[in-house]
Amino acid sequence: MERDVRITCREISEKLGISIPSVQKRIASLEGTGRILGYTAHIGLQALGGSMAVVQGRSGADFAPDLVDELGKNDSIMTVICGNQNNLVIAAFLRDISDLDNVVSFIRNEGKIPDPEVLLVNQGSDISCTRLVRSKERPQLADLTDLDMKIIWALHKDARRPISDVAEEIGVSSKTVGRRLARMMDRGSIDLHVMAVPNLDEDLQIILQVRLSPGAERADIVEQVRRLGGDFVDEDLTFSNSPDLVMFVLFTQTLMELKGLLFQVREIEGVAKVSFDTALYQKYFDTWRDDLLAERVEQIKRRGGRNEVPGGTRSKESSSRPEAGTLRRSKQA
Repeated sequence: MERDVRITCREISEKLGISIPSVQKRIASLEGTGRILGYTAHIGLQALGGSMAVVQGRSGADFAPDLVDELGKNDSIMTVICGNQNNLVIAAFLRDISDLDNVVSFIRNEGKIPDPEVLLVNQGSDISCTRLVRSKERPQLADLTDLDMKIIWALHKDARRPISDVAEEIGVSSKTVGRRLARMMDRGSIDLHVMAVPNLDEDLQIILQVRLSPGAERADIVEQVRRLGGDFVDEDLTFSNSPDLVMFVLFTQTLMELKGLLFQVREIEGVAKVSFDTALYQKYFDTWRDDLLAERVEQIKRRGGRNEVPGGTRSKESSSRPEAGTLRRSKQA
């Protein structure tokens, strides 16, 4: 579901070769045990003109999880992962690249990371929290209608809601909602995300970092790792300022499975170094994207926005960009 939040239980059953009731039971178990915290929807990061950064390093704190809530007070920080030996991996959404220095400075000070590694996520990275799609036409905020905003808002806290429920809430047909949602997903105008956290009693969440040799074909190596890892590989990230690094998020049930995968990855031609860390704790937070979506929907309500479809007239408001590093009022567990 990380790669397709709205995949149906029937589609999962066909892919895995198990019954639909088994799929439903497994999802309910993951939700009930807190392995899956929820499913969210946001305005696409590209449509907002934003970007994503990953900041990582070893914290000098006595116990890194104590810092997590403090780091989450910055409204750019989306999630914090604590690994072994106080290693922290922090993902942040930038309104624009000018935010980077303030966000990194905040992380360095609050996270007690004296020398953080800063990585700028490439468009085309296969990550679930934002669809950094490669397309000739970058999605534009001005292209989203009031109806689109209402659909995103209706899915904001439950991105797996049935289309019929969304249609009833908004007051349009299911066909219209389905068509508009498919269009937004195809263009990267909406980001759908599963908030999943590690559960050491059930599986291991691994942050795998692969360094490439000079001249190695990054796309080929990503494909090979994904093929070797199969369904274990959840996400892969590449970085514009570190082209020799690929970061994978994957899940294994045993250390033996992990050991076998690491051996195979190290044997891939063009791989220079492989390192990994185990995620011991992870927490998600609301960001400026949540605030912006709420503000947009409130603006629509105040002006009595109608459920217009393409061909009609809609307002095109400019997006406000609050100052970087704003401390948020509320956090999402």
